[in-house]
Amino acid sequence: MEISRLFRIYQEHVEDQIEGWFYNHDILLFWLIDFIQKQGGFSGDTCELGIYKGKSAVALGLLARADETVFCFDAFHEVPQAVAEANILRCCPELGNRLVCVATDLRQLEEPPDMVGRGSLRFLHLDAVHDHPSVLNDLNNFAPLLTVQGVIALDDCFDPEWPGVPTAMAEFCLSPEGRHIRPFAASRAKMYLCARHMVRTYQRCIVTSGLISDMSLERVLDGSVLRCFTNWPVPAGALLAQLDAG
Repeated sequence: MEISRLFRIYQEHVEDQIEGWFYNHDILLFWLIDFIQKQGGFSGDTCELGIYKGKSAVALGLLARADETVFCFDAFHEVPQAVAEANILRCCPELGNRLVCVATDLRQLEEPPDMVGRGSLRFLHLDAVHDHPSVLNDLNNFAPLLTVQGVIALDDCFDPEWPGVPTAMAEFCLSPEGRHIRPFAASRAKMYLCARHMVRTYQRCIVTSGLISDMSLERVLDGSVLRCFTNWPVPAGALLAQLDAG
């Protein structure tokens, strides 16, 4: 799917019709990461935790290949499951039974869910309960389900209303369970993480895509994060030189 078509679908069928919080910067990054994965031959299912009315899950559905499943986990205490499913399928009718919505309290989950295979997810969007224990629990339970090239999009990592999101990310990345995972890119709302060995690959592909002009690198933990849509941009050539220099 071309990025222009994805934006058009959101403008015409999603933005004013499905309530939620999913903005153009992340629509672009979801598409770009999906494009990188497909160009690289990286396959796998997608998953979202905390779907509310389905606004961001629509993107996962639109970008899914014909043989990929979209898993959606939510307690559905704010919005009925049937409403969220209907919103997603209205925009992604081809999904059919490849949309799997699971009603559960993620805070009570103590291990990865059985219905998702270990090492099967290429894209995971974490947008459920935002306090530190809940985010850490979601990372511990769902990161083992990623493929070796899989990406985690962590919502509201920079919102002062939710200080537990970045602290949970840091604790996870410094723990034995998450020491192989590192953040590689940041938007205004989300942090994007992947396995250490894929960090430079994703960063170089984002820079060379030419789709984002305002970027710079920032030291985070023991690596660097590509700040996307920053107010202090660095030319692409200089960014690539920094990545090459390590």
